[in-house]
Amino acid sequence: VIAKGEAIVVHREPDGSERTLNTLHAGDYFGEVGILTGHARNATVRAKTSLEVLALDADGLRSLMSSSQKTGDEVARVAKSRERIEDGAAD
Repeated sequence: VIAKGEAIVVHREPDGSERTLNTLHAGDYFGEVGILTGHARNATVRAKTSLEVLALDADGLRSLMSSSQKTGDEVARVAKSRERIEDGAAD
């Protein structure tokens, strides 16, 4: 979870170039796709400014998701959406 700052999400293309997929801000999070799906990452998150982040391990994320139906549904929805975007970037 980004507490402060901005980060970019990039995908490396087959020709070696990078394509920016998204910009993340305070309150945004990343890394949930790999935890929830077990799939290897298709994108890299890189600091755009100085960052302060809060880290959750897999158990922490699952605990957070199970503690609130709304939070769990939202994280699952975002993860599914990001996985589709990353899969499209890999094509």
